[in-house]
Amino acid sequence: MDPTGLLEAVLAVAVYPGAAFLAVAALVHRRLAGRSGPAAPQGPVPAASLLPVLAATVATAMLPLVGAPAPRLPPTGGVAGNVIVVAVLFAVAVDLGIGSRRVSALAAAAALPVLALAAAGNTVSVLALSSATGGAALAARIAAAVLLILAASATATGQVASVVSAALALAGAALVLPLALHTAPAVACASAALGVVAVSGALARLRHRWGVSVLATAGVIGSLGGTALALLSGRA
Repeated sequence: MDPTGLLEAVLAVAVYPGAAFLAVAALVHRRLAGRSGPAAPQGPVPAASLLPVLAATVATAMLPLVGAPAPRLPPTGGVAGNVIVVAVLFAVAVDLGIGSRRVSALAAAAALPVLALAAAGNTVSVLALSSATGGAALAARIAAAVLLILAASATATGQVASVVSAALALAGAALVLPLALHTAPAVACASAALGVVAVSGALARLRHRWGVSVLATAGVIGSLGGTALALLSGRA
């Protein structure tokens, strides 16, 4: 076992962009979204709440933010982060941690352009997908990112929901920031990603004004448009 790879894996899951970074992002999201739900009960965290938090943490650790070690593990000749694995982990986190049809639908709508990009580029590497050049690919990623930010802002009740929502916002940030900030230091990318989380938290204050029809329209347009652009990017 490569000790350097093991250390990077531990840092990715425990620090950046894993548990510690996600905890800060969840705090930012919860503060800006407002505490609309009941206060969290005192005492140990229920075991049922640990699974969505763990899934969100591992999925976040695999996001290709600048400076993140996990997408490049093992250091030499390894397999990069798998977009299918990330999508499944987020699906588990959303289903068990939020339990909202709106959030689930928006997250699923965001997954379609990303999976279409993977099919068009013949790769499941999150690092390759986030750094793919071309106007159509970039537009598809932006569409998916917007849907993820909407999903992150559709709920703000509960500590576990805040963690999952923050993770969704970070996933949206990971779709556009790596290409834009690939030469910037990791701290700049981390700050920008927290800025995206802050935007999703601020938008969460307006979630009660959004009707189902508005979100459904946004989801359909973003998903179908992003998917079409993603497929077209493969022909460029």
